[in-house]
Amino acid sequence: MDHYKHITIDERETIFLMRNHGNSLREIASNIKKSYSTISRELSRNSTGKSYSPSKAQEKYKQRKGNCGRVSLLSNPQVFEVVREHFCEDLWSPEEISNRLAVEKYPVQISTTTIYRGIFNGLFDNLFKSGSSSAVRHLRHHGKSRHNKAYQEKRGKIPIPNKIHDRPREADNRVEIGHWEGDTVLGKSGKACVVTLVDRKSRYLLIGKAAKRTSEAVTDTLSDLMKLWTGRSLTITPDRG
Repeated sequence: MDHYKHITIDERETIFLMRNHGNSLREIASNIKKSYSTISRELSRNSTGKSYSPSKAQEKYKQRKGNCGRVSLLSNPQVFEVVREHFCEDLWSPEEISNRLAVEKYPVQISTTTIYRGIFNGLFDNLFKSGSSSAVRHLRHHGKSRHNKAYQEKRGKIPIPNKIHDRPREADNRVEIGHWEGDTVLGKSGKACVVTLVDRKSRYLLIGKAAKRTSEAVTDTLSDLMKLWTGRSLTITPDRG
């Protein structure tokens, strides 16, 4: 029997039906694969007199679950007042507040994450003497997006739908002519660039110049270079630059 999983609404309905049919607690426990004590506790906690309602029992369970868990340190009036004074009046950052309390060996240590969570939950809104009523706007980054460790920056990066490992094995193993690798070399001015195409097997090189280092200009130059090649072209693998 599994003694640790919470009773579901379906199991509560089964308890209700079997109880009304006169089944014993042990029979009910065996049917839904719970312990006898679990069924007994469920009925004693969630019954009103001798009446048991699955829907009301589920509501009571959700209420108890919502009330469990750790209480935020900011719910302590003394801790909240210390953080409020440093953040709203002294204009300290959450990092400065947390580190200062640690250095001063304040009885309660509070993390920067807890302070940030309180700020973003609106606990310090409308407590500033001037400026925006939103506490988020008083942060050093002025409420800009914060990211977790799994966040990956995508700005300024070229999306590549086809990865290099998707190209044919013949290109990787250099077994046939017609698989090209493209690259660009930027000039001194930073405007024009040299476009190169190298056949992976023969190492045959094609070179052209693009007036601008834009996708359109480079694509046009690549097209012009391929017109110079009389053999067949199978794949082109460009460099990300």
